[in-house]
Amino acid sequence: MPGLAWRVMCSQACLETRKNNLMKRPRVLTIILWTLTIFCIFLALKSSNEPVLEIFKTTPIETSFRQFSTGNSIIFNLSIGFLVSIIFYLLIVWIPDRRRRKIIKHNIVEQYRNFKENTIDLLLDACSEGRNSELISKLCDLKYFRDYFNEFISEDQRRWHAVFNGLDEFYLNKLSIELGILLNEVTFVLNNVYINDQNIF
Repeated sequence: MPGLAWRVMCSQACLETRKNNLMKRPRVLTIILWTLTIFCIFLALKSSNEPVLEIFKTTPIETSFRQFSTGNSIIFNLSIGFLVSIIFYLLIVWIPDRRRRKIIKHNIVEQYRNFKENTIDLLLDACSEGRNSELISKLCDLKYFRDYFNEFISEDQRRWHAVFNGLDEFYLNKLSIELGILLNEVTFVLNNVYINDQNIF
């Protein structure tokens, strides 16, 4: 049982590592999409029949925005079509999806925090430490959790031994319920969030 609880608490460190890797990993599709958007804005302005603004005249910018020798109408229409599609994508897909993912992320973080606190409460109760909200909050930190439960409470017994001895059928059933709730939450996230990276999945 100590090994199981230890792996459960270590999962917090794994989640943080995955989150950091996600932040560092460039989203190639997003970069390409925004690069194409900027390029299409440039093409739309360059192929437009509108004159260059007065402040840009006689500057290198004026040269860059001179029309092409031919095909300006086609380039302008294609660029505007792409930009309109991007606007619809942002309004209909990207913004609602971001909001939805944010809600799901907030929910799973809260559920995981509740799971940790409830599990720690069970472990403390099993070793007859009593309920202490301040202690439970501190034990949510992985290092503090490890140090606390590895402490010797007698000459030949660590706190983990007391937890193990106190985990009767009642506590095991409650722990099983907590694990079931967490499993359902993780399953919900996997079913509702598209993960296109095999390592993250």
